[in-house]
Amino acid sequence: MGTWHIRKFSSSKPSGRYRIHAVTVNDTIYLIGGATDIYHPLADEFITGTTDPDWRWQNTAEESGGKIYSIGGDYSGTLVSNVNEYDPATDSWTQKTTLPTPRKLLMSFQINGFIHVVGGMDGNNTYLTVHEIYDPSTNTWSSGTPLPTARAEGQGESIGGRGYVVGGSTSQGNSALLERYDPDTGTWTTLANMPTARRICMSFTLNNKLYVAGGDNDTVDTALRTVEVYDPSTGTWSTETSMPCPRSFGGGTAALGRGYIIFGWEGTAGRDGSILEFVPDFTTLSGTVYDENGNPAGGITVVAWAQWLPSSTLCYTTSGTDGSFSIDVPGSAVSGWDKMVVLAWPDTDGVPGSIRVNI
Repeated sequence: MGTWHIRKFSSSKPSGRYRIHAVTVNDTIYLIGGATDIYHPLADEFITGTTDPDWRWQNTAEESGGKIYSIGGDYSGTLVSNVNEYDPATDSWTQKTTLPTPRKLLMSFQINGFIHVVGGMDGNNTYLTVHEIYDPSTNTWSSGTPLPTARAEGQGESIGGRGYVVGGSTSQGNSALLERYDPDTGTWTTLANMPTARRICMSFTLNNKLYVAGGDNDTVDTALRTVEVYDPSTGTWSTETSMPCPRSFGGGTAALGRGYIIFGWEGTAGRDGSILEFVPDFTTLSGTVYDENGNPAGGITVVAWAQWLPSSTLCYTTSGTDGSFSIDVPGSAVSGWDKMVVLAWPDTDGVPGSIRVNI
């Protein structure tokens, strides 16, 4: 079982947002939907990017070729058909060919550079089966095999060259459906149902597994904490460690070998402005900051940051008030590496202290 952390921010963060999508490019996370907020997990800080020219929510967003595409959605009850491309290298947006079928609460996944956009709702809140495919290299759309079940408010991910659409809602209520698309044959296959029917959930993939977190199975005021994992190699679902707080309508993505659930809606508590970080497999190390006399530095809170070398794996840290700290290191980082760099210092003045790491 993995573990969850609530990240602490080393810089100011944007106010809590929901109805957003999180997309990772080169281990940097971009929040798409209206404003563009950029989160750097290694530095644990936010910066503000250029806003999408089309203010929208309930859209979808995907990465292809190092760029991000914001697609569909609505704003104040009006559907948005524009497709805008964001270039992280220049922090700029470019309008592309519009989505043939305007819709909101749609799902998407990317395979071999092609962005597949499926399902969603039209302006009359009718559930759709539409499947349209965008080719960024030619800036054109084509039609794909329709989704077997008309639905919206679910999640899409790709694993092993196939697309997966999970959860959401249909005209019959909340859905536990999992359907897989094979681009080689253009066919859909219905797989084992997710244990918990849920909509407006979040998802990410790690180690070729599909993680589905939160959402709700009733109303937006009853957000879920539960996390369920689908393993395509066995065709089975399992239960993972629940999130520390309920969450729906947030952004889900993976970076640096970890899963992230960013912002969202926390049931009756409303918007949530925190980041939840999931470590799938970890080892806990501990250490102590000593003062100039070689004694444990008591009465201070330690800020520690660690990285396994030569990889660039972030190691989450917690600390006490007696100079001690612990570090959760992903198991995948431990295997094969024997050198570790740890920086630790009192957070009162930022002056580095000497450390001893007990491994």
